[in-house]
Amino acid sequence: MKEAIELAPPKGWIRAEKVRILPITEQESAWHLRSLNSAINRLGKLQASNLFMTLMGNFRIFSRWILFASSLMPYGELKRRETELIILRVAWNCRCQYEWAQHKQISQQVGLTEHDLLNVTIGSDGFPKDSCEALLMLSCDEFHHQRMISEKTWQMLTRFYSDKDLLEILMVIGHYEMLAGILNSTGIAVDDHLISKNGI
Repeated sequence: MKEAIELAPPKGWIRAEKVRILPITEQESAWHLRSLNSAINRLGKLQASNLFMTLMGNFRIFSRWILFASSLMPYGELKRRETELIILRVAWNCRCQYEWAQHKQISQQVGLTEHDLLNVTIGSDGFPKDSCEALLMLSCDEFHHQRMISEKTWQMLTRFYSDKDLLEILMVIGHYEMLAGILNSTGIAVDDHLISKNGI
């Protein structure tokens, strides 16, 4: 079976042809920005310096965004597996290589397998029919293509999730759709450590 690491969406990954906004370099950044980047990577158990050092180019927005983003991942109230499945499906739908590569690594840290990743690329049909995971995949697809979750899918979601949970699901989908658009539009390069000799 083809490994998920080699997969790409049917039309391929997309991003600007060149890096449009360069990350702040170590030399350009103040010590507190370097320290903040290090702390975020350490606490979040991820390495996304190209993303963080680029977004720090507008620190007023970055400082508020990182608090919101961290309230969804890694400190959200949904199960981490569910959150990562959502993020990966959003990355796939948005053809965002950076988001996929980063969360491929993070998802493996919380127990997702290569088989899970392959199922994400299939979508709702990759998971047991009418399971919460199939519904999360369907929700991502409907949100992406229709800009809303259908009534039928919503009613099925209420069998598994409270209103509070559903609001978090919407926030996770919407936030990572936004972030994928930023990553694709700015052309932020995938961090070297996320690229293996076999690809993303």
